Formats: sequence, structure tokens, C-alpha cells
Amino acid sequence: MTTSAETARLDLPVGWVPLPRTGSNQEGWADAYVAELGLEEAAAFSLHFGLLAVMNTAAAMRPGERQSYAFIEDPTTGMVRALLSVQVWGLPAAQRQVYRERIEAENTAEGIEVINQTFEERILAAGPAIVMHDFTVAVSEGEQPVPALERGVVALFVEGTDAMIELSMYTQDLLLFDDMTAYLVELAEGFVPA
Repeated sequence: MTTSAETARLDLPVGWVPLPRTGSNQEGWADAYVAELGLEEAAAFSLHFGLLAVMNTAAAMRPGERQSYAFIEDPTTGMVRALLSVQVWGLPAAQRQVYRERIEAENTAEGIEVINQTFEERILAAGPAIVMHDFTVAVSEGEQPVPALERGVVALFVEGTDAMIELSMYTQDLLLFDDMTAYLVELAEGFVPA
């Protein structure tokens, strides 16, 4: 059985909007998407800016095929509340420790402080998973402060395959989730291998 970005499917709750793939006309897509909503000018401007920001964030992530989603709970507020990005890797479950070490190594990035990081190993319906959660704070001394970021990752090693599905979620709204880890695990539990 093979799993790829094209065949993997997540059943996402209302509010998650699929973003165009990196390399496509993202600005044109954002223009069209916002225009269809018929928002007031201030909300339309804010939502357009937010969509471009999360698409830029997704584009700056680790190279490879991925599908990303913006969480737009109420378009009239003009706010993109979170980013979810899903990537399929060829990585068997036996390599879980290698994956975890790679995530921990990424936390040494210059200018970033990682706070309250947790790792758990869980068994989900589709296979074993590594679940990570933390907060990141930029410690650079730029003129404009960078907000803290809540981050969660579920790496799901799909039973019977050499596929690992990585769900990465980010938000600057630190009050958005009562429990981001539980929310992200619930999304991963909705994964349907094809």
C-alpha cells in the first residue's frame, strides 16, 4: 500500500480552507477567494494579508510536496487564525527516533527560543505517532516585535506502509485552542489512508 500527498485524506472541520500549492499564483488565488466573500473593505484587506502571510509561512517550510490549510473561523473578522500543513514522507515506523531527533535539532535555530516543549508517543487508529507541542518566541532584537507562536506536530507512521504523515499546526492566537495537542491528534485520527 502506498500513501502520497494526493491520496492521503483528512476530514477537517468547518473553517479550514485549502490553500493553493506553493509555486502557483497564490496572490491571484487570495484576491479571488476574498472577492467571492463580499467582505467590507477593512476585513477584505486584513484577510488577504493574512492569507498571504500563512502561504508564505507554508512556502518557507521544509521542501517537499505538502497541502496547507488556513483556519478562517469567521471571514468577517478578516482573521486567519491558524495554519495547518500536511506533508507525506517515505519514513517507516522504525525510524521514529531519527525523526524525533531531527525535530529536536531544529529547535536550535538561531533567534528562536522554544518554551514548554513536550513529546509523547501514542498509538492512533492508523498507526504509531509522535506528538510534539511547544511555544516559540523570537529573541532577535529587530525593531518590530514578533509574536509568540504556538506549535503542534503529529507525525503519524501509517501501519502497513513506509509512509509518515506529518501534520504541523501554527497559531499566533495563544487562546485559540484549549488543548492544541488534543485537537491535532483528533485531526490525525480522522486520517483516511487511500
